[in-house]
Amino acid sequence: MTAWRRLVLWDIDGTLLSARGAGRRALGRALERVYGTAGHIEGYDFRGKTDPRIVLDLMGAAGLADADIRAGFDECFDFYARGLAVEIGDGSGVKVLPGVAELVRRLHTTPGIIQGLLTGNIEEGARIKLEPTGLHPFFRTGAYGSDHADRRQLPSLAARRAEALVGHRFAPGVVHNTEHVLSLALRQRVPVTLAPEEHAAFAWLTWREAAARCFSWSNRDAIAMLGEGAVIT
Repeated sequence: MTAWRRLVLWDIDGTLLSARGAGRRALGRALERVYGTAGHIEGYDFRGKTDPRIVLDLMGAAGLADADIRAGFDECFDFYARGLAVEIGDGSGVKVLPGVAELVRRLHTTPGIIQGLLTGNIEEGARIKLEPTGLHPFFRTGAYGSDHADRRQLPSLAARRAEALVGHRFAPGVVHNTEHVLSLALRQRVPVTLAPEEHAAFAWLTWREAAARCFSWSNRDAIAMLGEGAVIT
């Protein structure tokens, strides 16, 4: 039997699928039910955030104390999950993004690879979004927003869970990760379709402007590399 050598971790919203705003709508109703307000949820940028972080930010901005917000987490996320299940319904509004299903299934049959989820969604929310796609069973492990409000803590947790699942973390001799940067050159501006769970707006910018506005240092460095003319394959 081939030993596991690679762990492939997938985000959900905007990577595997688009739920077309179902999560934002369900969370808004849960916030109103539990805290009495949804805050400025329509203008809030969900990108890179866990569900608990989103609630802390929105309710904190609405004037609630941190302790009071956390005290309502269980009720809020229970109501959110039930509302999300209603929003998703038969799954007809969930769109698997192009090429995703084929790639997930191909990796599933590739020796030495285990797939998991690395997402800011709470675990139950992840399951509800993925079930209509038929892809959920392919992800054997993962780390979720319900594990920690700080998304930066999730990759190491996912790796530890994968290690517990298969008995070791990395193949012998592996001491670092290699990141790959992909780019796409367009002849002209094209229509942009946003994933509403992740993005509130878009803008066409020069690479310097885009890099300056990135909150992620790795994204900022990748944009700078491309803008400075580096050849990346």
